[in-house]
Amino acid sequence: MIRTPLFAALVLGLSVVAFADPNVVSRGYELKLADFQLPATESSGVTFKACTDCEFISARVEPATRYTLNGRSIELADLRTELREVRDRESVFVAVLRHLESNTIVLVSVTR
Repeated sequence: MIRTPLFAALVLGLSVVAFADPNVVSRGYELKLADFQLPATESSGVTFKACTDCEFISARVEPATRYTLNGRSIELADLRTELREVRDRESVFVAVLRHLESNTIVLVSVTR
């Protein structure tokens, strides 16, 4: 008999946790390469537009920022070399993961 009220209390307690407002730590963006500028160095920054009509966003990169091209890890210098050759910058997409509190870029992932 005591199991039913205990079970109900447990379920209600868990449902409150499920409806709690989670802290958003990072935000991801999917952009056209035309709306994204790679950093010059591993300690500089990127500039990008989250949408066509949006203002530009600037964020720092760090030595720990990861770069990928078609799913494989790549160094920033190599990614810059690869992307210099792209002619149709509207058809290449970039995924960017930005840590909101520190305004730093965690990941830049390009798919060609």
